[in-house]
Parts: sequence; C-alpha cells; structure tokens
Amino acid sequence: MFVGDGVVSLWSRDAANPVETGTLPSSNAYGVHPFYMSAASDSSWFGVYTNLAAAQDWWVKNTNETGLVQLTTIATGGIADIVIMTGSTPNEVTQRYHDLVGKPVLTPMWALGWHQCRWGYNSTAALRDVVKGYDDNNLPLDT
Repeated sequence: MFVGDGVVSLWSRDAANPVETGTLPSSNAYGVHPFYMSAASDSSWFGVYTNLAAAQDWWVKNTNETGLVQLTTIATGGIADIVIMTGSTPNEVTQRYHDLVGKPVLTPMWALGWHQCRWGYNSTAALRDVVKGYDDNNLPLDT
C-alpha cells in the first residue's frame, strides 16, 4: 500500500467517519501493527516492525525526484520493540513478519457483512434513530 504525504496517527481507537469529516479515513489506523517494507539499494528487501501500544504519529514525506521516502515518528510514551527483518524477496520479509505477529485470521461467514459499530453517540435518541433506520429499511442489526 502506498501512503501519501502527511501524518498518520496510529492508536487503536475508532476511526473518524469520512462522511462526517469529508476526508478519507487515513488519519487513524484501527488496530495497529506498525510495519513498513522496502527494497534496499542492493535489491534485497527489509521490513521494520515497531511494537508499541502508545499512540504514535508517523510523518510521511515522499520525494518524487529521487523515489526516497522519509519517515519520522513520535510516540506519547512507552518502550518500543523494533524488529528489523531482511530477505531477498518481499515474500521472505512478509513471511518473517507473519512469523512474528501471526497470520491473518480467516473471517467466519457470519461476520461477513455490515456491522453497526460506533463510539461516541451524543445521545440515546441518536442511537435510537440509527436503530429505527435499520428497521425502516428492513436491514438486520445482528450477527
């Protein structure tokens, strides 16, 4: 995945609703495993995983002329474990990453589909309006 210039905040909290904010949901990654991978100058590959539960901001700056990407990060606290993985191919580095954090879990069939999940309703009335919208449109609200 290519990340454009800007600040990406990493902390396991609800992401802003793009309909409400008018922006793409790139300011927060929900459930985070900070990992990036790139080709080295000798055509080998490397990946860097940062294991830190504290909130983090990552500044990304792409230099189109040279193809270089500058990453700067700051965290609110904690002690980080930084793991550097190397390999001759992206698949080798990805395999090492999966050996460390685990492989993605196969989603059960019942979990596929729409789930209404949101933090921060301002009132019970607002929540009732959402539930009524599901009822009015004959949509299931359970999994």
